[in-house]
Amino acid sequence: MTGVALLLAARFVEVGLEAGLTHKHENGASPRKLMMEAFGSGVAAFDFDGDSRVDLFFVNGADVARGKPSPGHKLYRNLGGMKFAPALTIRGNGSFGTGVTVGDHDRDGRPDLYITGFGANQLLRNPGGLRFEDVTANARLAAGGWSSSAGFLDYDRDGHLDLFVARYLDYDPTDDQPCGFRKAGYRMYCDPRMYDGKADLLFRNRGDGTFANVSREAGIANPAGKGLGVAIGDIDDDGWPDI
Repeated sequence: MTGVALLLAARFVEVGLEAGLTHKHENGASPRKLMMEAFGSGVAAFDFDGDSRVDLFFVNGADVARGKPSPGHKLYRNLGGMKFAPALTIRGNGSFGTGVTVGDHDRDGRPDLYITGFGANQLLRNPGGLRFEDVTANARLAAGGWSSSAGFLDYDRDGHLDLFVARYLDYDPTDDQPCGFRKAGYRMYCDPRMYDGKADLLFRNRGDGTFANVSREAGIANPAGKGLGVAIGDIDDDGWPDI
């Protein structure tokens, strides 16, 4: 009976709007039923300003079918007392954002962000002072294709955070397959088995602000992967991070 009582006592209450979290996700839903429209986008919980309170960063999608860019990713600052306030809007790079991971890639003591998406990814450096700098081009981390999620890890244990990027389908919205019932004029989202996969990526941190693509050397460049999520941990206790 104790287990039953604990189960009945456990519940969650929606307090998002009351807490000030007004973010609205843009999925660009259209009659074309593009594959990325069926996706939500990720969120990161981290202390971006070093005040010991967990802030929230929401990744946003875009209206791809109508050619409208993302309304922007949103950072909410934790004010304490279960209250949040919009602190920053990052307009993004025109891609449909899907995931985000947090890590101090340049070892300056401040957490940085890496945003994955359909189109191109973004590395955002946290220099302090309520702003982020887009250092993607210099770091050589745009990746391309449809990146679903990512994770920072020191895979070679050299003290610098490397980056693993999971990628999903080899998909082109300008040449998407019409799925559904043609005679009735009804379209639906296609089965992902209709498309080839995109190989995952592993980037080694050189320690100078740039990354090298070591996917082939590491043996993870499998084009049939169709990756969606990433988990990192030392599953066999040998001291090396597994993916």
